Amino acid sequence: NDALDATKTAFEAMRATSDLGVVIKFMANCQASTSLEAIALQLCIATSSLDVTCIVQIHDNEAFHTFNQNNDVRQIEAQLLQESKNKGRIVEEDNLIIINFELLSLLVTDMPTDTNLHGRIKDTLVHVTGAAEIRIRSIMVNEILHAQGRETISVINLIRQVAADNHKHATQIMTNLTEKVEESAISLSLTEEQEDHFI
Repeated sequence: NDALDATKTAFEAMRATSDLGVVIKFMANCQASTSLEAIALQLCIATSSLDVTCIVQIHDNEAFHTFNQNNDVRQIEAQLLQESKNKGRIVEEDNLIIINFELLSLLVTDMPTDTNLHGRIKDTLVHVTGAAEIRIRSIMVNEILHAQGRETISVINLIRQVAADNHKHATQIMTNLTEKVEESAISLSLTEEQEDHFI
């Protein structure tokens, strides 16, 4: 009995170490991802390492982008994720689990029936989904900053163009006025000294 308990404990420790490895590897790969689709793919790879399959849905400005490893998401699965988005952090029913974050939802439909294994995988899924949420938020913030940067540059260029146009316009006005004054001076038969004083 003691031997069995020791063996069971050893196996659980190995599983925990394996799960930790999945989380660490995912976080490294996730951090290197620069697009929403790449993050979704890394989630699919991580869940596959846990012997389950997932569907990922990312919420971007009221739009829903749904992914799985084979890019063959069924409409009913995408709809289920949308409808479950506001039903709490974790939604469970039988072998199905949905994990919701603000910008991301993850669906697994083949969770194990073994209670311990189920709980262990669920904990790992929460960890990787949370890490993905953070990376997604970072990418979205960077996109906003880059867009604002482009807008700022556009505004600066526009201001410069307006200033250049105003300068050109002002120069043209002064040139025209000078020409008119010169024409008037000629018609008035002013001396050169009088012209200079008048201009």
